[in-house]
Amino acid sequence: MSDRTRRQVLRACGAACLSATAATASADEAAANPQSESVDATESIAPGGRSGVYPGTVDRIVDGEHVVALVEEPDREPWQVVFDHSEAPAIEERDYVWLWLWRGQLLSVWQR
Repeated sequence: MSDRTRRQVLRACGAACLSATAATASADEAAANPQSESVDATESIAPGGRSGVYPGTVDRIVDGEHVVALVEEPDREPWQVVFDHSEAPAIEERDYVWLWLWRGQLLSVWQR
């Protein structure tokens, strides 16, 4: 198995584990608080309404309010997700993050 294939497998396994963990935590939270509104997703530019957990890099923070994270996938064009800095106030430029998307909308973001 080549290094590239190994990396792809590890990335896919990591994303699947994180996705399962995040989905479980989200379902538990919704069950505990049935009156809570669904997450109000912020603007994203995820081509094709993508769903899943993606690794990203914080490219820039605009006016201290909006974060632009770049997602690079093998053999695809890089794309970006834009969200409010209040979603993850501790992140800074060039931080690595996980972006959880559902049909192109950001549900959650956390540092990796």
